[in-house]
Amino acid sequence: MNFRVLGLAGVSVSLFAVPAIAHHSFAMFDNSRTVHMEGTVTDFEWINPHVWLHISAPDESGTEQTWSFEAGSTGQLQQTNWTPESVAVGDTLDVGFHPLKDGSNGGQLLDVTKEDGTYLCQGGDCRERLEQQASLQTTAPAPAAPAPAAPAEAKPIPDFVGYWQRRGEFPSTWEIPEDPAHRPGPLVNTTEGPERGLIWVADHTNPILLPWNAEYLRARGEQELVEVNTVAHNICWPSGVPQVANLREPVQFLQSEDQVTIIYQRDHTVRHVYLNQKHPENVTPSYYGHSIGHYEGDTLVIDTIGLKEGTGVDRFNTQHTEQLHVVERYRLIEDGTAMRVNFVVEDPGAFTGPWYGQATYRSETGPIGEVVCAENNRDVTNGVDGEYPIPRDETPDF
Repeated sequence: MNFRVLGLAGVSVSLFAVPAIAHHSFAMFDNSRTVHMEGTVTDFEWINPHVWLHISAPDESGTEQTWSFEAGSTGQLQQTNWTPESVAVGDTLDVGFHPLKDGSNGGQLLDVTKEDGTYLCQGGDCRERLEQQASLQTTAPAPAAPAPAAPAEAKPIPDFVGYWQRRGEFPSTWEIPEDPAHRPGPLVNTTEGPERGLIWVADHTNPILLPWNAEYLRARGEQELVEVNTVAHNICWPSGVPQVANLREPVQFLQSEDQVTIIYQRDHTVRHVYLNQKHPENVTPSYYGHSIGHYEGDTLVIDTIGLKEGTGVDRFNTQHTEQLHVVERYRLIEDGTAMRVNFVVEDPGAFTGPWYGQATYRSETGPIGEVVCAENNRDVTNGVDGEYPIPRDETPDF
């Protein structure tokens, strides 16, 4: 079946505009116009921080052209019923999008309609559009029920159950991701020589930092050279995500049908990852936020939002806001004797764009021990502007 590209002058323009849903500027898109075109799927990239849909369609001369459409994160699309299997290579689609202002072949993805009538969308009014589609479908005659398909063979789930320990030359900070596409990377320590693992001074000129965060790290770095700063876990505060993965002590993974539980030895911190679910519409910010997960082949993908301010995202205590969004991808390497997590951090209130990090664990025999931080909670330093003051009662009891 041939499909045609509807010229921009000949397509209908929507009377409403879907707001930008990703964590960077969408100034390159003309969100005052909605264009529809038909084509065949050549690739569907279910990745973070942004999902991509690529289709092929002939131009007016009949020459096949590739079009690429940018969507939100996997977590955002899951909230409106998308999955990695929503579209497949070879599917024919009607695609709605905001076109690129420069006229290039692409745009901001709004919705797709498959040949069987399946409708998928994203954006601020997506739920309203889904309800409209549902009401239209209820008035149409129901199609004949398809013959029952043979049960699909269950895909094997990677087994992360066990004990793991961070490894590396400096296991308290992030590794530079091996994949060159995962750039920019995390902040690095500017301290050289034997004190590199003791004194932590971040490169505050890194362009991923918004000015207020860069100034915070500059002041903190100056103080670090005079008196070593502390970080949250040193004084019994929760580390938050992703910084909790920088703890040097062992961690235990438990897996069940509907949940992955991660137990950190340090102060018995626990994270709950709810599998194949959606984030609630309203999440009360907390130190470890709300995490949902799913499996993609040999990888456990964890999507976390609702992270409370006050914890750093790395060993330098780089700050974040409550807009922080972290996606972690865990997989086994080296024949299952090691585990690697690659992650992407987005926070438009603290960073200029997404950045990437990596951490590697070695397998341990376990079990994890008892580490009760509160039994020796000393105020080693109050840090920049007294970040972590320990409460004291200055009034006598009698």
